Amino acid sequence: MKHFIRLLAAVGLLLVSMATQAQKGSFAVRLSLKSFDCVTKKLVLQVQVKANNADSTFLMGDANYRFRYNTQQLANPTIVSEENFSGNAPASQTAYQSQNLEGSTAGATVGIVSLNTIFAGRAGAKQVTTDWTTVSSLSFDVLTTTSCYTLTWQKDTDFPRTGMSEVVVTTTTPFAYTTNNVKAAKVFENLTVCPDQYCQTSKAKYGVRLSVKSFDCTTKKAVFRVEVRAADAASTFLMGDANFRFNYSATLLTNPQIVSQEAFSSMAPASDNRYTAQNLTGSTENTTSGVVSLNVKYSPSGTPTARQVTEAWTTVSCISMDYKGTLANPCFDLNWQTGTDFPKTGMNEVVINGAQYTLTDVPTGVEYTKATLCPALRCSDKSADLTLSKKRLSAAQATVGSTASFKITVKNEGPDSATNVVVTDSLPNALKWLSSVPALTPAGQVLTWNIASIAPGDSVELVINTQILAEGVHFNRAQITSADQEDPDSTPNNNQVLEDDIAHACVSVPIKLCSNQQITVTVPSFFTNVRWFKGATQVGTGNTIDLSDAGSYSISADAGSCPAEGCCPIVIEAIDCCPPDLCLPFTIKQTKKAGKPI
Repeated sequence: MKHFIRLLAAVGLLLVSMATQAQKGSFAVRLSLKSFDCVTKKLVLQVQVKANNADSTFLMGDANYRFRYNTQQLANPTIVSEENFSGNAPASQTAYQSQNLEGSTAGATVGIVSLNTIFAGRAGAKQVTTDWTTVSSLSFDVLTTTSCYTLTWQKDTDFPRTGMSEVVVTTTTPFAYTTNNVKAAKVFENLTVCPDQYCQTSKAKYGVRLSVKSFDCTTKKAVFRVEVRAADAASTFLMGDANFRFNYSATLLTNPQIVSQEAFSSMAPASDNRYTAQNLTGSTENTTSGVVSLNVKYSPSGTPTARQVTEAWTTVSCISMDYKGTLANPCFDLNWQTGTDFPKTGMNEVVINGAQYTLTDVPTGVEYTKATLCPALRCSDKSADLTLSKKRLSAAQATVGSTASFKITVKNEGPDSATNVVVTDSLPNALKWLSSVPALTPAGQVLTWNIASIAPGDSVELVINTQILAEGVHFNRAQITSADQEDPDSTPNNNQVLEDDIAHACVSVPIKLCSNQQITVTVPSFFTNVRWFKGATQVGTGNTIDLSDAGSYSISADAGSCPAEGCCPIVIEAIDCCPPDLCLPFTIKQTKKAGKPI
């Protein structure tokens, strides 16, 4: 007869000590126009990603970038250049496979691009930094050039949505890893394209972009970048006078101030005396709305020269504003003055003729990328690094009917207080709940504690008392299933045994076997190079083994060994199990008949 034991719950105990700590993953994504060909009617855009801040750099794993487009305006999305996180990148990155668009769809009016990057499982995973990194360039066929349209990210409640995983290296030689989900993006920069403006006859064409440089959740100061570029290599020009105008809600923002003149200014970091200091003359604000008017003035001395506007984005200026809304406010936009707005963003091209120059209007911009500010997302950075450990209080080896007790410790490593922490413990059927401290009422085999608050550096202890109902090795798992704050290195309730918010403890009851019986014991497939030991003697290899001899058994694997602290051996005891017809008790009694002696 065979009995089967599967030691799945032991994985967390054996592997967790080998994993390098996951970094604080959070990211931002944006779409950027690379080129627009009015002859072939081809649009090429760039998909770009960056870490949200210096504390959230991470090693890129698998990723899926999903955004929507109008199928009546664009068609046939195609990867034209795999820039990073790909074996086909300009400098091939062998840690990744080729990118693909699997999962992309196109309906009657709405299409979804699904750009996938795939980690190949090799050493050399690329870190996502705080600088924008182009993942891939995608081309579209342009079906209409009569109006502006916007490509928008799949985010918030959309499913599936843009997301990515973080590579966590467990061993470097041989290379081994696991992955964690990266926290949801805090910045989604959409792309607005105006092909009717892009395809004007004049060679000088430009694009402008607003982006959020920073947002301080304490002072509620927002800083925005104003950026400009030439539409393509054929439309570069010398910058003359310019006026950059964008709208904002005065119920949310106020007090625009130039905090850094980056280019086209005598006050730029590298002073450019061909231009005077920038100003905000013409800016207006009423009770509901405001307009920022950033002015650049060309004023050369001596022989005229001017700075060229190239294809690369150039930051003109950084502008700070006071945020008046609540930090719980979701996202809102700052939009360029375009189209029929008057006055609208415009600039002049410098045309130099010897010692003289003239200023000529540059046609209306071809690209207006708005800024999106999300206070609720940016200020959700209150973090509490919660860890959960579990310890057996009773003996590692017990008997059926005896009590097994366990202690759970939940600690907050900070930096902020943790609130509304929920801890869930799942008892196996072989352990019957008797009592808990603090007291609670279980739901079947599931115990749940609600902890109102844990201050930084403090911990909370929970105790469970159970009765053992059966032979074998019984694992008891606990994990943090919810908390208000972000945890930098784990995600509540995701059952990932390599994270530090989940732990197991066990108790072993000897298994009694007859001489004609055996048990089959299995450990998970991602244990590698498994060796089985009876005492100090190796008795087998591989992830499954049949055991029949009495004794205490343990395993050793590349990921760790058992028994270790909190881990339990498999104990087999031999018992006498002779067949019933031979072992039934009976008595022989001699009797004597009356008569002759025998």
